[in-house]
Amino acid sequence: MRIQSALPLLTVATLLITGTPAYAASGITTGQAHQVEKYVSLGDSAAAGPIIVPQQAGQPLPCLRTERNFPTLVADAVDASAHVDVTCSSAEIDHLREAQYDAPPQLDALTADTTLVTLGPIGANDAGLVTSVLGCLVPGCATRDGSKVHDAIEATRPELQAALKEIKRRAPRAELVVVGYGEYLPKGGCPLVQPLTRQDADYVRGLTHHMSNVLREVADEAGAAFTDLRTIPGAADHTACAPAGQRWLEGLIPVSLDGAVPFHPTALGMDAFADAVGETVLSRAR
Repeated sequence: MRIQSALPLLTVATLLITGTPAYAASGITTGQAHQVEKYVSLGDSAAAGPIIVPQQAGQPLPCLRTERNFPTLVADAVDASAHVDVTCSSAEIDHLREAQYDAPPQLDALTADTTLVTLGPIGANDAGLVTSVLGCLVPGCATRDGSKVHDAIEATRPELQAALKEIKRRAPRAELVVVGYGEYLPKGGCPLVQPLTRQDADYVRGLTHHMSNVLREVADEAGAAFTDLRTIPGAADHTACAPAGQRWLEGLIPVSLDGAVPFHPTALGMDAFADAVGETVLSRAR
């Protein structure tokens, strides 16, 4: 089941392009047209959507971008004249400035005529979150890892701050929206559904929240917008603990049958996340 945001994608598109309110109750008035000339999306696999079908044609092999990822849906919603999607699976913050196998540095896609940039999610690979989560399949990871991964998350802060400065330098006209990670697990987890003890599930949840909090804080410091995927209405009902067909984020054992890989967004999640990012873009245009 898809939970729509207050302004679904069609509404966002109508408002951004024409300035005409699609719903009188929205409180949006005319004169809010916002033309996106060029949209560049940056980020890791949480934005790229590895293995979700169909995959984009002609992309660098390691990136595994789906045609159904939230950046593509946002580009359609805002009627971007051009969209350059350089999100890439396994990307680290360094890959914003450096090549990732056959994929050029993501920041190279930015030009002076860029008018919208989304950055993120990104940072989890730098901190080793995936490795940590997989390690939790052996109970006791919260005790074994201690503060190690939290320290690695904090270490991404100066790198992200520098990245935001560079984005603004290369694309001074662009509206910048930073996107965090979603709500992967509820408090206490769901041991009968996902093979994590309650203590370890809370540890994993704390890691993903910490990473999102760092992204939010650096966005605030830079004067950028932030989309918090954890706070979308209905997010708590669409975690990896939800039944198959209702998850926005896949669990450790994939059941969504859309190609989503473990602990990554599903196609359903990409729809919901696109609504949230689109609403952020709209709110900045008001």
